[in-house]
Amino acid sequence: MRTRMRSRLHNPFRVPLPLLLTVVAVILMIIALGLTVWARDPDGPAAGDGTAPPESSPGVTLSPSERPTADPAPSGTAPSEESTQPLPSESGAVLPPEETGTDGAEAQEGYDFSQPVPESEAVGDDYFADAVFVGDSRTAGFMLYSGVTGASSVTHTGLSIFDVQKGKACIQVGGQKLTLQQALEGKEYGKIYLCLGVNELGYYNDQGFYEAFCELVTELRQSHPESVIYLQTLIPLNEEVIAQTGGRDYLKNDHLRIYNDLICQAAEDCRVPVVDVYSDFADENGSLPAEASNDGIHLNRSYCEQWLEYLKTHTVSYDTLYPEGADAT
Repeated sequence: MRTRMRSRLHNPFRVPLPLLLTVVAVILMIIALGLTVWARDPDGPAAGDGTAPPESSPGVTLSPSERPTADPAPSGTAPSEESTQPLPSESGAVLPPEETGTDGAEAQEGYDFSQPVPESEAVGDDYFADAVFVGDSRTAGFMLYSGVTGASSVTHTGLSIFDVQKGKACIQVGGQKLTLQQALEGKEYGKIYLCLGVNELGYYNDQGFYEAFCELVTELRQSHPESVIYLQTLIPLNEEVIAQTGGRDYLKNDHLRIYNDLICQAAEDCRVPVVDVYSDFADENGSLPAEASNDGIHLNRSYCEQWLEYLKTHTVSYDTLYPEGADAT
């Protein structure tokens, strides 16, 4: 009786043991064969097909909305270890259309605001008669030494985009201090040249810089709808000269190039032209030549003149930017 019960438990279907072993062996062979075929299949899953992300994605940059936001820090404050910076281009220069990978079919109709103003025939000095140059001490030096004639300027030493955003009254006009908006209010300009960003390097607030820049450009387009608003990329620095003359340690070209990327992005998003001045001054190392500046920041007379010559050969008309019938705002 015990023997029959044990046999029933181990072989409930009464299959002869030799046949059962044969079936098991065949099943195991089939499984082994299937594993071998799968391992040799060249069309099996690979990284990048949606099964798993690759370990790194070279060349990928964060969009402005994806960049981390940090509270502005006082000048000279080091960035926190937790913050990450967007990746600058290797050269810092804006890539021409054939190198960006952008399909021409995807480009918007009309002027391509994603690209810097191309080189054109040089304009005369009278082109700047209805222009205003807005910026910090670098722009003030440009107005003094470049030889530009007839143009107006709204500048302040140490001016930053964050000062403008907060409505800080720091522009000296007729013995009183005005905000940038007040200084420009009620005046008509054919061109507005905007150059800000060096003083902001000490804040380590890339997202805030981009947003404040877009906010200012939007305000200028609303208050001066008939003006060509030129954004200028930042001229590089010479870090060695800055160190030798006791300059701020946050003045770094790597970060400056990030700001140039953001300025170009703001130009595209706000539909205004950008003049890539950086490319005309950067040497093979992406640095400002040592002989161009006594402090590594502000340009001497000959380089201010070079700045003006570059602007003369990189202009675009209002009608080209905003053809009749196109939305200029």
